[in-house]
Amino acid sequence: MLCTVVFAMPSRQWLWTLDLPPDAQVAQALAKLRSLQDPVLQSLDWDTVKIGVFGRIVVATDKIAAGDRLEIYRPLAVDPKEARRARAQRR
Repeated sequence: MLCTVVFAMPSRQWLWTLDLPPDAQVAQALAKLRSLQDPVLQSLDWDTVKIGVFGRIVVATDKIAAGDRLEIYRPLAVDPKEARRARAQRR
């Protein structure tokens, strides 16, 4: 079963294709991804990184379906609620 993993920075995007067993879980996909020894992947903090499938946050025990796109999310630079409050106060 094939799935895609994506990661994006403001200036560049990365895409990896993984071949996984039919009953694979997110944890198995991440383990295989980390074994690729890609410098981009090695720079991530895997203890705090958030993972999603088509925009929905998932946990390590969730199943993956063929064709799923796993997304590695970067931490937010600014909390959206705080940004809205700051904009409202400036007005």
